[in-house]
Amino acid sequence: MFKGYDAISNKMNELSKQGYQFDNEWLFLMRMKYTEVTDNHYQFIYDKNFSQEIVKYYENAGWKLHKFKFYKFFRLAQGSAESYPIFTEQETELEIIKSRLRDFVVIMLVGIFLGIGMKLFSHFIIANSYMDILNVILAGLCGGIFGFGVGGLCIFIPKYIRLKRELNAE
Repeated sequence: MFKGYDAISNKMNELSKQGYQFDNEWLFLMRMKYTEVTDNHYQFIYDKNFSQEIVKYYENAGWKLHKFKFYKFFRLAQGSAESYPIFTEQETELEIIKSRLRDFVVIMLVGIFLGIGMKLFSHFIIANSYMDILNVILAGLCGGIFGFGVGGLCIFIPKYIRLKRELNAE
């Protein structure tokens, strides 16, 4: 059961203390190999614009960014005990998550409105086999856009709720 990326990074940190290190990923599976290094720390970074300057910033702070093959809006940062903390305040992280939530709501709404528009205007198109194929392709595209938005919300809503609780508890 998926518990969130914080739980995954915590588990990776526990495995790191036992001598395991991140090796590779494929879709939702992560492979860790046994090494002698035990001071690695792992954290997920959410950003959709990983420019060379941002990558250089994290490298100067002591973090190595692992780029995923299928996921473009976050990366896994691998650092040591001496690495500078990525987020020093929860308010900054909360604002970043709010921004991501807005982005995914917009993506989800675009998928919904494209689907509704396609359904409303499909009656005006002359029916033939080519248009039916195009209709199926467009329906799949709308569903994919909607699903991507919902998936992003499923990732960031639990993190947003957890950070809000922590900030209210302080």
